[in-house]
Amino acid sequence: MTDHRKPTIANTSAECLDVGKTDLFVSEKATAFEDVKKRLDPALAPDDTIHRRKAAR
Repeated sequence: MTDHRKPTIANTSAECLDVGKTDLFVSEKATAFEDVKKRLDPALAPDDTIHRRKAAR
């Protein structure tokens, strides 16, 4: 994933969480997930969580 997409994904996810919606972010690469999570963590409310699942192949 290119660097310019990560802020867009994080911003979209933050907007969803802000209005009480859930958000599903899917990525093949763990580093993309970690980067988006790092951007969202400071903005999360105490009851918001981010989970990562490894897909079975």
